[in-house]
Amino acid sequence: MAKYPTFDQITAMPMRQQALALEERRHRARLQELKSIASALALLEAEHAGIKAAGYTIYPESISDTYRERLTLMVTGSAFDGDARLCKALLLAGFTITDRGNGDYRSTRFKKGRLTLRVLIRAADLERAESEATAASAPAPNVAAEATP
Repeated sequence: MAKYPTFDQITAMPMRQQALALEERRHRARLQELKSIASALALLEAEHAGIKAAGYTIYPESISDTYRERLTLMVTGSAFDGDARLCKALLLAGFTITDRGNGDYRSTRFKKGRLTLRVLIRAADLERAESEATAASAPAPNVAAEATP
């Protein structure tokens, strides 16, 4: 008998056992995924403090593998404008956009050093994030110099 039950064997089980077996299967797959992206996660860990300082926290459940792309992670933004806030924070943390994708909903790549992050974002939200990041990183005007005649 196989070490792990096949899908057909799982569907032949009673409902409670099916639920447990399918959850064990999902868990094994996620652990394998985390092992395969360990080097990219280490690079992200080094950049995470800068991303947090820029106003966004990346949680582990929002990170997944980008297949066939070494040192590249897919990061999903949180609900309620999370993609735009994530993109703004990445730009403020020193990441650069290397690929914007096509269409209204784009797969945008951000790169810093050897690490590449992919974010799915609407084109309008990406433009807004870029303009907000540019405005946030621009030097503040000297108010004292303008006040004196």
